[in-house]
Amino acid sequence: MEQLTFQGNTLRIDKENGAAITYWSCQKNTLEVAPINNQSYHKFEGSLLFPFPNRLASGSYTFEGIEYQFELNDGDNRPNALHGLIHSVEFSLIEKLEDSIRLRYEYEGELAAYPFPYTFEVEYKLTNNELEIVGTVVNTGSENMPCGFGWHPYFDIQLADQSPKFKLQKASKIDVNDVLIPTGTEAIYKTFQELKSIEGISLDNCFRLEKIEERSSCFLSYPGIGTLEIWQDHNFPFIQVYKPDERAMAIEPMTCGINAFNTLQGLKKLSPQETWAFKMGLRFF
Repeated sequence: MEQLTFQGNTLRIDKENGAAITYWSCQKNTLEVAPINNQSYHKFEGSLLFPFPNRLASGSYTFEGIEYQFELNDGDNRPNALHGLIHSVEFSLIEKLEDSIRLRYEYEGELAAYPFPYTFEVEYKLTNNELEIVGTVVNTGSENMPCGFGWHPYFDIQLADQSPKFKLQKASKIDVNDVLIPTGTEAIYKTFQELKSIEGISLDNCFRLEKIEERSSCFLSYPGIGTLEIWQDHNFPFIQVYKPDERAMAIEPMTCGINAFNTLQGLKKLSPQETWAFKMGLRFF
């Protein structure tokens, strides 16, 4: 476990398990506030998701005329591959400064399901009540490489005496079938266009943002404490929101949609030696 403490922030990173964030706290009016405080409530807490986030139908895809098959890992009732390959691998520490930490995972293409070598780096940087995350992928192979990325943070929704209120960017909700794969239809979603309590509401939905901007944000507002901004850059046209209970809520920036290796929605194709970088982050105010 690696830890940074800087300007009132404390950040903990589990480099043995996918460089996942396990804890992030900051200061608000002399109070320590920890929006991320993983308690092993759910799987994939804080995980980085690559080469695809979310679900891949039947775990199979075809890329440039060749068929591939991932292991199915989406529970007993859903025949999907879930959340890619790096959420449980060990990252190497590359650089640790007072306010930032950089880690790297090098993949040599050893799995038949994904024979595309790459290097994945992630940098976590702290400023006053802010956390910035920069991901960088390099296709180190000699062939084109399909990929997408997502982040799976869970936010504590028990920080305040009352449930927080949520506001989502203008977006459409993607309809899914009984195994949570898109049906091909979507509709404008208005429920959280303004701050609204999430108490008693269950969510497990993917949204396509109406407008792609350099910084798109949604918000969790904690009564009497403050507001958390979750932002993503122009590389992220999608966001998944998952609230299974009243303990924690996942708000997941995604560069591609569900089943993107098959639908191609947001799928990135990197040429040999091409580099792709993307940013997201948190701010508490």
